[in-house]
Amino acid sequence: MAGFIYKGQLKGGQQSPGTMNLIIANSATIYKGSAVMMSSGYVAAGTAGNKLIGICIGLVNKDGIDLDSANSNSYDGTYTPGEAGVGNYAAASDNVTDKQIKAVVVVDKDALWESACTGLAAAGLFGFHNLTDSITVAAQAAGEVAAQLQLVAFESATLGTFRIVESQLDPYSVS
Repeated sequence: MAGFIYKGQLKGGQQSPGTMNLIIANSATIYKGSAVMMSSGYVAAGTAGNKLIGICIGLVNKDGIDLDSANSNSYDGTYTPGEAGVGNYAAASDNVTDKQIKAVVVVDKDALWESACTGLAAAGLFGFHNLTDSITVAAQAAGEVAAQLQLVAFESATLGTFRIVESQLDPYSVS
């Protein structure tokens, strides 16, 4: 499994998390189930060590129609259908001014995400992790006290439930 799968809320329940439809940066490739960040006002793939805006759960055209259902004339670039970690959109070099394809991003910090990660252990519960890439959680570094994601439920040595620690939406956040 690759990518992040929505599992519920930190405070309980499966209610729908808060989302925003945000324009994807020119030439960026965004996966469903990937961690994303804002870069110069547009969505870019999350990278290790940078604050995140959230997790992408869908891809829509400028009218809000899911790319699976949209007329192919409403987007350019390359769309690959599929589930988390597989489905993606590689934006054209003029996406922000032309077709304006958007990522549907969960911006809710209470959202919980199941993700693969090597080297997990129950002793690492509530420990901090960074990304390896936008769809992969890195193993916990020894002594790590701050990072992008926090392990909130241990499932196995290769699977855990995480939450975003610090968001670009936090009022005290400097991105």
